[in-house]
Amino acid sequence: MINVSKYFSLKNLSFESDQHCILWVKKANGTIHIGNKEFLLEDNDLITIGKGQSFRATDEPLMEGYAVFFDDSDFPNSSVDSVCRIVIMYNQFRIHNKISVPEKLAVEFDHLFILMYKESKTNSEQKVNPILSLLLQTLILKMEQFVKKDLLDDFGEDDVDEAKVLSDFLKLLETNFSK
Repeated sequence: MINVSKYFSLKNLSFESDQHCILWVKKANGTIHIGNKEFLLEDNDLITIGKGQSFRATDEPLMEGYAVFFDDSDFPNSSVDSVCRIVIMYNQFRIHNKISVPEKLAVEFDHLFILMYKESKTNSEQKVNPILSLLLQTLILKMEQFVKKDLLDDFGEDDVDEAKVLSDFLKLLETNFSK
């Protein structure tokens, strides 16, 4: 079941080891440990914690945001395409764990998390909330879009061929994943 909560301290967050977690760090000053990695938290960070990964936060004088907890069963009515894309991207997020969102895009992510939070409070009696499931898919696809663009932007002028190869590979992967 998808659970969305607002937090003012990461120390109070806990979740099951068979869940995934996406944190929207709206305001921050502190660090978080995910597995054996340490991350300095800044405003407008997306933090991903994969199933089975442990996390703990150090003392943080300023912390505010949203946490989305979900497991693999939260996408029962999704198409195979969207589930595969989510799995591929979430595995990448699990490796990187932190995505710094520029201020101009932060508003979009903020609105999406607010919508998810409100929806989670309106239909809490449902085992699977289809609207919340679609919003979660939208969030992950939005993250995917940002990461892909960021990866391609990291290539310099001398790396145009590598950027094209990466872009072509990602397109082929999306269209031919089931083959």
